[in-house]
Amino acid sequence: MVSTGSDRYSIDLSRIITSDEAPNPLSATLAGHYGKILFGTGQRANRVKQLNRERVSLDVYLGCDGTWYDPHLMLGSKTIFENQIPVMKREVDVLISTQPNAFQDNTTLLAALKHLNKQVVQLEVKKPIVWLTDAQSARFNLRVMEYAEDNGFFEFVYPPHTTTAHALLDRVFHMWHTTYSKQVERWSKANPGKAITKAVFGAVFPAAWDRWQKSIRDVPSVASKEEIKKSNTVKEEMATLPPITPQEGTFHTRQQKLEEENRLLREELLRLRSQPLSPEEIDLCTSSTDAQIPSVGTSKKKATQVWGSVPATGLRKMLRDAEDKERQRQEGLELQQMFASCSRELERIEQEENAQAEDAEMEEPGQAEIFRACEVELIRLEKEAKKARREEEKAQKAAEKAAERQHKKRERERVAQEKRTELDARKRALLHSRAGQETSVAGALCESGGFVTAP
Repeated sequence: MVSTGSDRYSIDLSRIITSDEAPNPLSATLAGHYGKILFGTGQRANRVKQLNRERVSLDVYLGCDGTWYDPHLMLGSKTIFENQIPVMKREVDVLISTQPNAFQDNTTLLAALKHLNKQVVQLEVKKPIVWLTDAQSARFNLRVMEYAEDNGFFEFVYPPHTTTAHALLDRVFHMWHTTYSKQVERWSKANPGKAITKAVFGAVFPAAWDRWQKSIRDVPSVASKEEIKKSNTVKEEMATLPPITPQEGTFHTRQQKLEEENRLLREELLRLRSQPLSPEEIDLCTSSTDAQIPSVGTSKKKATQVWGSVPATGLRKMLRDAEDKERQRQEGLELQQMFASCSRELERIEQEENAQAEDAEMEEPGQAEIFRACEVELIRLEKEAKKARREEEKAQKAAEKAAERQHKKRERERVAQEKRTELDARKRALLHSRAGQETSVAGALCESGGFVTAP
């Protein structure tokens, strides 16, 4: 993170991430009235809570290089419905959590840190990373601290009563409330008489988030994830601090102190891990960070999770899977009902036929014997028909064999006739050639003055 030159130090701002929580950004009641939310040092978030106020909190993560990470929404309810899932823009997802009071606790913070780590790995940001945050109690949970250490996050907590000076997000959260209130006002004017609920919040929040990012002039606009990844892998953006007066051993002394503090911290963590915790410590440090597995509900409003944390894309996938399972279940039920109705109809028809047969036997005692005799006669006729078919097949096969033999005989006679014709032709040709030879010999003798003996 810190590199040294001849006379300068440089810091990679992409490896410094600050996070903070803005309570109750919904700023609306069930009746649809929105108002201002008080915030600041020492102010309790639930101090301005109304009995009928919808509870939502926003947890923001911002890199000091201007990289906006996915926001974290905490809803004060047990169930999330389909129309409450925000549809974000600019390749931004949103982590959604359900919590009784819509405040950051150990479970939601651990889920948010895991989601942040996935984004950091995706964007190929180098580790370790300095995580600037406040002294909220969830930051000191043992499992949260262990996960941060195991994944290269150095948690830097601000001293008491200094968050307004050091926390970057505290300086701009008032702009968030202003931006969101204006967005709610626009929606209320376009939808008169309708309440601002969490369902409406799912539609209003993405527009307010986009406007808020654009309104912060001192922070760069949201870059695409591909641009951020490219800048982290190809070109490291470094910010250079003013020159520091050279002092021999200053940097090495500070580095040694930092290494010593890290070593002591690791030893303390190892000691805490090796020692068995008391029931009170276990309840304080780990009881509320047990894994929360989202479960699919059966409400007609398409509930998608109960008590847990999951990204909006994951919620939509769970919703589609739940719909597929419900459709398959309905199809199975329809098939079962159809099969049961068919079985009942067949049983009814069979019972009617049996009853009719019994009635017929009671009215005509001799009808059963006649029916059995008819069956015997039918069986006999079927056997005779089969026998006749077999004999007919045999006769047909014999006729086919005789025809085949006759055909073969005619074929042999034709071949013999062709051979005889060929032999006669050869014989005539031989006799003709012999007569020609004799004639030529006689002619030769006459020319030479000889004689010829008559044959």
